[in-house]
Amino acid sequence: MKSLPFLYLKQIFKMNMVKNKDWLFELINLYRNDVKTPTDINGFELNTGFDLRPPLQISILWFESEINNIQFFLISHSKEFPDKQINIFGPFKIQNKIDIENFETILNTEKLFKHIKDDQNENLIDDLKERLFKITQNNIKLLANEPRNAFGNSGVFYDMCHYIIYEGNIFNNSITKIIQAFHKTKEISRNLYIMHKELPLKYEMIPFFAGYILPPIWFGEYPKLSITDNLKGKKLRGFIKRIYEGEIAGKKIIIENDGYMGIAINDNRDGQFENKELYDTIKILNFFFGIILLKGYKIQSIQTSDFSYTTYLPKSGYFTQTYRNHSKSEKLFKERNENLKIKEFIKARNKISTDELKKIIDNTNKLIQYDKIIDLLGIFIQSYSNLSKNEIIQSFILSWTLIEEYLNYIWESLLEGKNISNSKRIDKLKGRDFTASIISEILNITGNIDNNELKILNRLRKKRNAFMHDLKPINYKIAVESFDLALNYLQKRIKKLL
Repeated sequence: MKSLPFLYLKQIFKMNMVKNKDWLFELINLYRNDVKTPTDINGFELNTGFDLRPPLQISILWFESEINNIQFFLISHSKEFPDKQINIFGPFKIQNKIDIENFETILNTEKLFKHIKDDQNENLIDDLKERLFKITQNNIKLLANEPRNAFGNSGVFYDMCHYIIYEGNIFNNSITKIIQAFHKTKEISRNLYIMHKELPLKYEMIPFFAGYILPPIWFGEYPKLSITDNLKGKKLRGFIKRIYEGEIAGKKIIIENDGYMGIAINDNRDGQFENKELYDTIKILNFFFGIILLKGYKIQSIQTSDFSYTTYLPKSGYFTQTYRNHSKSEKLFKERNENLKIKEFIKARNKISTDELKKIIDNTNKLIQYDKIIDLLGIFIQSYSNLSKNEIIQSFILSWTLIEEYLNYIWESLLEGKNISNSKRIDKLKGRDFTASIISEILNITGNIDNNELKILNRLRKKRNAFMHDLKPINYKIAVESFDLALNYLQKRIKKLL
C-alpha cells in the first residue's frame, strides 16, 4: 500500500484541527447557555469551579502514544486577548505509554516542542511549557493517588489560569456528555479530571497584600535585547523573574524584578486575616518603602500605590490575583505582554541593584525593633508622596513634624549626657518655655547643628508660623527644602542605629 503524500497528510491534519476547534466552540456556547449564575466580573461560573466565562482563551497540549492519549487544557481569562481564542498543539507522538507519574521526563525531552517552536510563538510555547512543569510538579502525587478527581489550580501566569487533564481524546466524546460530566457532583467521568468543591482536594492559601511599587522600578540590571530581539521583538515577560523571597519583620515577602511585590498579612493557611493585621502589614510596608526613599530612590507610600489584598498559594508559588480594579497595576501587568522598547523602558523605570535591595532588606530587619523609627519613616514616606502629587501644605506639615521631632531627640540626648539629677529642672528644660527656636539656638552653640542648618530652620519655622497663624501660603520650594532637611535628619538618626 502506498503511503499518503505529505501534503495530503498535512491537509488532513488542518481539517482535524478546524473540526476540533468547532467542537470546542460548540461546547463553550452550550455551556454558557446552560450556566446562568453571574459572577462579579460579568462572566459565568459553575458550582464545580469549572469556568468558561468570557473573555476565554484555551491552549491544548496533546500527547499521543499507540496505547493512550493525555490532553492538557490550560484555561485563562485575559482581557488582553479575544474571547474564544483557541490554540491546539499536538498531538505530540510519544513512543511508550504516557505515564502521568513520569510526565516530567517527557517534558524534558528536547525535541518535544521543536516542530512548533518558531519565531512567531517561541514565547508562547515557553510559557505553556512552564505551566506544564508547574502542573506536574505540584500534582503528580495527586494524579497518581486520586485518579478519579485529580485537578489543580496553577495560580497566576500573567492572569488567572485553570487547567483540566483529560486521559484520552476528548474530541471523541459527545459535547452533551462532557457538559454532564461537569455537572456531576460525585460520579465524575473516569477520564475527566476536574476540580469540584465537594471533592477532598484542598490547597493552602496565605493572605497577602501585593501590588506594584510606584513610580515604576526595576531591580537588577536592565534587560538587554539581542539583534534578533530588536528586529523581531521580545516581550518583557521573558525577562521577569523572582529576585527575592524571604522575610521582613517575620512576614514573608516576595519581590519580582519588575517591581511587583507582596507581603504576607499573616501566616494563616486559609486566607483569613483580621483588620489590625492588615493595618500592621501596611505600616511595615511603608517602613520598608521609607528606607528605600532614604537611600535616594523615588518611591511612594502604600496609600498612593495600587496594592490590594490577594492570596498566595505556597504549593504552586503563585498569587491567585495579581491586580483588582487598579489601573496603574493593570497597566504595568499589560506591559509584561508587550514587546520591550528598551530606551522607553529605561527612561520610565528607576533601577535598584539586587545588592542594594539586599542591604535595604537587611536594614529594614535591623531597624524593625524601633517602634519610633517605624512611625517616623511612615510620616516620611507620606510626606514624599504628598510632595510628588503637588500636595504642598500636607507635605510641608509632615516634614516640619519630622524636623521638630529630631530637634527634640537631639535636645533630650544632650540633657541626658549632662546627668542632671534634679527632676524639676529636667521638666523645665523639656517644657514649653524651651521652644523650637530656643532649642535650635542652643544646639547650634553646642555644635549639634551648623550655622547653615540654623539658617534654614529659622526660615522654615517662620513659614510654618505664618501658615498656622495667618494662613499664608507655602510654596513648592519651601516644601522641598523642608523635606530635604527632614531627610537629612532621618539619615543621621538612623545611621547611629545601624
